[in-house]
Amino acid sequence: MKYSCFLLLMFYFFQVTVTAQPRLEVVGGTDLRMGRMYTGQVSVKRITLKNRGNDTLLIGKIETSCGCTVPHILAHRIAPNDSTTMTVQFNSQFYEGPVKKELYISSNAQPTSRLELDVRADVSELINVSSQLLKFGRVKLGSVVAETVVVANMISDTVRLLPVKSSDPQITVKLLNRTLVPDAATRLVATLRPKQEGHFFVELELKTEAKWQVTYKMGCYAHVIK
Repeated sequence: MKYSCFLLLMFYFFQVTVTAQPRLEVVGGTDLRMGRMYTGQVSVKRITLKNRGNDTLLIGKIETSCGCTVPHILAHRIAPNDSTTMTVQFNSQFYEGPVKKELYISSNAQPTSRLELDVRADVSELINVSSQLLKFGRVKLGSVVAETVVVANMISDTVRLLPVKSSDPQITVKLLNRTLVPDAATRLVATLRPKQEGHFFVELELKTEAKWQVTYKMGCYAHVIK
C-alpha cells in the first residue's frame, strides 16, 4: 500500500513538472516587416511577447545578427497568460534594396528555448552621396584644403537639405544648393584648416527636411604634418 502511494505521488509530481511549462508567443508572428524605408532612416517596430504556458517565462539574452538592429524589452519575467512589450529599432544607414536581419530570443520556454525572428525592410535612396569618406591625405599644418562630394536627389519630389554638422571645427562644410528638385544634384564642399599635427577622423552629418528623418553620415580623414 505504501509503495503504491509512493508511485502515485511520484506520478503526480512528474505530471506537474511536465505540464508546468512556459510557452513564448510573438503576437502577430515572427516576421517583422519594417516596410519601405529610405537609406539613413531609423524605423521602430513594437511587438508583444506573450506567455501562453502555465509557468513563469524568463527571458534571457536577446541577440541580433547586426548592430543596425537594436531590441529593447520592458520585462524579462512574464507570468502565465501575461505579456510584455518589446521594441525593435532598425537603422537603414549603409543599406539599399531588400534587407533581412535576424533577432534571437533565449528563454526557458518549451519546446523551443531559442526563438528566431526575422527583421525585413525594403530600403531605397532618398539622396545619393557620391562618397561617404573624404580623404584629404597628407596636409601641411596651417594650409587650407578642400574636398568635394556630389549630393543627388533620387526621388520624384523636391528634397531640402539642412546645414551639415561637423564634429570638429577644423573642418567647415558648405552646400552650394540646399533645395534639390527631382533629378537635381549639388556639391558639398568640406574645407580643412588644420591647427595641429597628427592623424584625425572627423564625422559629418547630413540631414534632410523629409518627414522620414533621414540622416547620412560621412567621414573625413587627414594626416597633418609640419
